[in-house]
Amino acid sequence: AQPSAPRVTKRARDGSIALTGRQGERSDTLRAAAVAQPDHAAVLSLAWSPASRYLAAGSADASVRIFDMTTQKQALQLRGHRAAVGALAWNGNEVHVASASAAGDILVHRVQGTVAVICRAATASGAAVSALAWSPFHVSHLAAGADDGSVGLWDARPAANRAAAANQASAVHV
Repeated sequence: AQPSAPRVTKRARDGSIALTGRQGERSDTLRAAAVAQPDHAAVLSLAWSPASRYLAAGSADASVRIFDMTTQKQALQLRGHRAAVGALAWNGNEVHVASASAAGDILVHRVQGTVAVICRAATASGAAVSALAWSPFHVSHLAAGADDGSVGLWDARPAANRAAAANQASAVHV
């Protein structure tokens, strides 16, 4: 049996995340690496990868930090947002993490192999995105819920013709 993931009990303004064990005992603290302005590194959103190997933390400094839970160290810092990151979602194979910001931008990052943004999208209204979810049946389909009540359904596959598509996702708004 796979050991259970530690519980997140506290998120601090400096980007650190306190973890506790099954019985509530404090087990460790994940610390953000190289925080230039600790007051702007507050953790606003969290998402466990499907196998609990990684923990993604969306931050007020417009970045996403990926913590490797086997080492309990920050493995990556993903940038590219224009505002605080308030929503995160891992796809089923732990290769991609989607993140969305208060400015309405959505990024899909590849975090295995060569780290890169493979897809960019935005809400039609520019409203903040507060929810993201990958389809359990189609690994590239992503749903995004915005604060204005709109829902976008995105095909987040990298465009076959990057020059023509400018690496934008295709969307159906409902």
